[in-house]
Amino acid sequence: MTGSSAASATPPGWTRVRDVTGTVSVAVPDDWARQLRDGGWKPAVVGLPGGHGPGLLVGPDLTGWADADSPTPGVFVGVSPSLTGTSVQPTLPDHPLCTRAADRTITVGSLRGSARHWTRCADTATSFSEVTLVAAEATSASTSRSDRPVTSTAPTRS
Repeated sequence: MTGSSAASATPPGWTRVRDVTGTVSVAVPDDWARQLRDGGWKPAVVGLPGGHGPGLLVGPDLTGWADADSPTPGVFVGVSPSLTGTSVQPTLPDHPLCTRAADRTITVGSLRGSARHWTRCADTATSFSEVTLVAAEATSASTSRSDRPVTSTAPTRS
């Protein structure tokens, strides 16, 4: 995600994608960068104040990525300026066909937050993380899904 020099470097074999506003940037493996929806998101879908925020969804097959039973990899990143460390938190969905691992605290550059990790979705190798990060000005929620380990400058659902 944009916001730090570490997040700006794109490793070999990875592609950096941006939303239409240029606010959101994330590096993904080259084979994920086939389809991009870069027109933002509606924070109200996770219980945050309404409106429209910068965001993107990228993956090799965005229809497959939307299916919780699919191992299709991808990442979603959405920014909501309504979130601060003391504000309302997003209401992330429950995933009854997955096993929830222990939540963990994470730091990415100047962003801090939490990650919820889900495994063995629909009794498959599919796993993912739902991450909420907070900075002084805004927060980003990022998710990706893959059946392989993921290394990224952004938190991922993998």
